[in-house]
Amino acid sequence: MNLGLDEPIQERDYRLLVTDELTVWNDDHPQPQDGPQLERQLLRWWHEDSQQQLAQLTPHDPESLGKYRSVVGGALDVILGRKLPSAGDLEYQETHQQEHDNYLHLQGLLRNKPQQEELPTAQLHPTEWNGRVVVWLDKSGESGLWDRKGKLQPAIRRLLDSGVSVIGVDLWMQGEFLTDGQPLETTRRVTSNDRESAAYTFGYNDTVFTRRIHDVLTVLAFVQHHEWSPKQIDMVGINGAGHWAAAACAQANGTVHSAAIDTQGFRFGALRDIHHPDFLPGGAKYQDLPGILAIATPNHLWLAGEDATSSAIVAASYSALGIGDQLTLAPTQKNMASAVADWLIGEQ
Repeated sequence: MNLGLDEPIQERDYRLLVTDELTVWNDDHPQPQDGPQLERQLLRWWHEDSQQQLAQLTPHDPESLGKYRSVVGGALDVILGRKLPSAGDLEYQETHQQEHDNYLHLQGLLRNKPQQEELPTAQLHPTEWNGRVVVWLDKSGESGLWDRKGKLQPAIRRLLDSGVSVIGVDLWMQGEFLTDGQPLETTRRVTSNDRESAAYTFGYNDTVFTRRIHDVLTVLAFVQHHEWSPKQIDMVGINGAGHWAAAACAQANGTVHSAAIDTQGFRFGALRDIHHPDFLPGGAKYQDLPGILAIATPNHLWLAGEDATSSAIVAASYSALGIGDQLTLAPTQKNMASAVADWLIGEQ
């Protein structure tokens, strides 16, 4: 190795250094704390620091709302990873058509070709259509438009009678995606590591929640570019689908005019398992679901499952735009679907 040593080189024993000789820590520079407790403290500090910064971004006028949207909306763009697809990305195949007394029922498969995604949809079109379409999200998928006896839910029937079209969809791992018909309770594991980390899976793969939001965006784009050219697109997310509707509205570039959402108090930060179907890395960081709703700000929002305190950031966004009266905080009701239908019909 041309070290410049005298030849012949003599090998000899060497003395191992002890810990005190190797360490950089001493009485003047003590070793810092480590271990699980330090990790918890560090994560708490990060959380509190980011929440303080977000609190300073609370919007109060259009300019500050723009900054809030830039920070929180920009983060949501990264977390969810998709906006509305273009019309050319979509393909629809009708699989069933049935005429009823005053509406047409269409079943079909909606495809997002670049993403190789396919969604079963149910479209209900009244004979006397007023140009409005409601995208109705339910934890049961498209079957949520009907009761157990196969009859239209009364709220859906009322919307049709008022001239509103309704479209339901089976999102990823709903309805027709399920082989046993049982709702998805936990996502599959792809590693046998004893100390499992979300990064092993979700650093490379979308969560179920994210895929479902992508599906809703595909449906919204389909409705927006439908050959009938709707005058207005509305969104409903109830019965366990409120958080999906909120996230989709936030990513829909103003496509949704009016939204009726029952959050049921859902929070990403309250989930206790990374294999929960609604787990979303980063979902809790940016003021959780209220922060997403504050980005969404459809023209009109009927919001249940929240109170004035929990929805303060949402109210701030509407007030910043000078449309505080277009946010309605609704009480929890036994028949949420009926209350939503009343509000949507009243919005005509």
